[in-house]
Amino acid sequence: MDFLLCNSLTKTFKWIANTIIVPESSTQQLKYYELKKNQKTLVSLSFICLFKGKETLLEDSLNSIIEIAEESGIDYEIVIVNTTLIPINSVSTEGIRTEKPLKIADFGYFKSGEAKNEALKKTTGTHIVLFDPEKVYDINFSDVLYNFISQREKRMLFSEFVVIPKEILNEMNGWSNLSVSEDIELFSRISEQYNILFYITGGQSSLERFLTYKPMKLFNSKEFKWLDRGRKNNMIADLFIGCRYGLMDVYLLADKKEGKLKFRNKISLFASYLSIKFTKRRKYRKSNFTVLMEAMFESVILQEYEKIKIDRFPLNITLGETEIRYLMAKSDIFPKISKTLEKIMNKKN
Repeated sequence: MDFLLCNSLTKTFKWIANTIIVPESSTQQLKYYELKKNQKTLVSLSFICLFKGKETLLEDSLNSIIEIAEESGIDYEIVIVNTTLIPINSVSTEGIRTEKPLKIADFGYFKSGEAKNEALKKTTGTHIVLFDPEKVYDINFSDVLYNFISQREKRMLFSEFVVIPKEILNEMNGWSNLSVSEDIELFSRISEQYNILFYITGGQSSLERFLTYKPMKLFNSKEFKWLDRGRKNNMIADLFIGCRYGLMDVYLLADKKEGKLKFRNKISLFASYLSIKFTKRRKYRKSNFTVLMEAMFESVILQEYEKIKIDRFPLNITLGETEIRYLMAKSDIFPKISKTLEKIMNKKN
């Protein structure tokens, strides 16, 4: 009888051990139990990145994301969206330090927005975390992630990575079917309905990490240069659509420091603008870039970043002369608050 009782208890303890998964380190345990105690439902993270063919930093980037996720004490998964025709080399991910399976969603020449929506269907997390596979993230950003998630606000975080509750993405019907500027189009829609908490710590580089809004940045990208003429025209058209640009917008944002706007590029922009205009698309008073920047300024002035900031990475907003010139001409808010922003914003020459 004693043997049967011991055997039964052993099976029970094994079942409990296999059912309740607790983070290993004491820091992770504290965060895990605090989060579980304060929230009605346990959250989980789905990290998503768009792979564009560069494998140089892929392994290091993924390992840094894994460290951040594990330090946060929150369950997670990682999904790589591949829109290139070349499969990701297994050698570039063989050093990944996690027991969790890496989900690779290959979509060939799917448009970026379409591919992200398909990948979204494969995710199981309550929050989607967008990250750049060409950047290695500091472990301390686990605190930023944890501070934001623990508040359980129905809003988006724009920082070194972007965090969006999956509930919001579903209500917004995800990304639009665009090959470029799909993020800025989605983020502007979210800012108009749910607001965004901005905590930019890497200046303009962290701002542009997820945004394609400059024509010269598009023209100079390898992704664009490798395309045939038809796909190039479609991508330029998507830039207009995703950013809600008029012709003057793209000329104002043609950054001379990234190279002079060549005559053939001007022709391409003009031709794409006409093709969009003749489809009788709705005219907008503000571009999506203006909408998003005004949302950022409002969030920063209200000091909402105080809720999640960490001392090691202070707020760092930088804008180039091109952006400042554009916003002075196109924004209703920026000219009025530019003096106030000078105290917290670094001008980039």
